[in-house]
Amino acid sequence: MNKKYFYINFSIETLERYSFLIKIFNKLKVEKEIYWDSETVPNIDIIEWKQFLDDKTYNYYKNLSSSSNKEEDEVYYKLWDLTSPEIRINHPMFNRTNDWDFESVIHTIIEGEYELIDLSVKGNKGTLYFDPFSLPFGGTESLVSLIESFGNKVFFDSWHNGEHKRQKIGWDFELAKKLVSQNTGLT
Repeated sequence: MNKKYFYINFSIETLERYSFLIKIFNKLKVEKEIYWDSETVPNIDIIEWKQFLDDKTYNYYKNLSSSSNKEEDEVYYKLWDLTSPEIRINHPMFNRTNDWDFESVIHTIIEGEYELIDLSVKGNKGTLYFDPFSLPFGGTESLVSLIESFGNKVFFDSWHNGEHKRQKIGWDFELAKKLVSQNTGLT
């Protein structure tokens, strides 16, 4: 593959699960082209994409979406509104989990300012190639989340020139409730 592309290297859990990653990758390439040509956003409901997911990945995303806590979500968004943008954009308190829900992964990839180029495999190692339209382009978090949802493990991200940088998780629900009850954001 041409070295001009950015890429993400990962170890493959099983070739059977990797075959589903190939299917969804190819579907995403088509949907991105449609989106960038016509600004038509596809239905991103997981049921519409089930044929591109193996059972483990489908169940992973279904369990993730069903574990959402309405009260915690409300507190999170109230605290977000109470906190100045300069603080909330980088504060670990607003990082609740590294797990992206399915719809967010698909939406972010489709609207991401990069072209999906190719997936390749050599032995038990895979590589996803992508080409940003410009820099900065929004990052690789959604691509990493998609790759890892199929049981794979990312070990190199060329955007970061090394290991994929993961957000520090600092969410504290009890502290957030206290701050919101005091009508106070993070300082």
